Amino acid sequence: MKKKRLKQLNELDEIKIEQRQMKDEISEIKTMLLRLAAQPLTPQQQQQAQASVKGIEFDILGLASVPIFILGAVDAKDPLKVTGITTIRGAIPLDNFRQGLDLALKNQ
Repeated sequence: MKKKRLKQLNELDEIKIEQRQMKDEISEIKTMLLRLAAQPLTPQQQQQAQASVKGIEFDILGLASVPIFILGAVDAKDPLKVTGITTIRGAIPLDNFRQGLDLALKNQ
């Protein structure tokens, strides 16, 4: 029993370390963005910065593969609400894509 508890505590410590690392990375990104904001950017640099921010947002959400499809159905009563959400990551066979569509429609 003690070994199991020790293992759980070690896993918890690892999670805490990962969370600290993520906070540090986010802090570094914020610092970088503030530096960028202080400098005038060319249109090309603005596009690159916007693409980087979008990439970071997708990474945080766990949507890092390309292509990615987010499927769901809009709630008829509340158009701002989407139900039956599922994601399809990466290039996949058409049959698998159809299964994802069917799942999204079934879960609405």
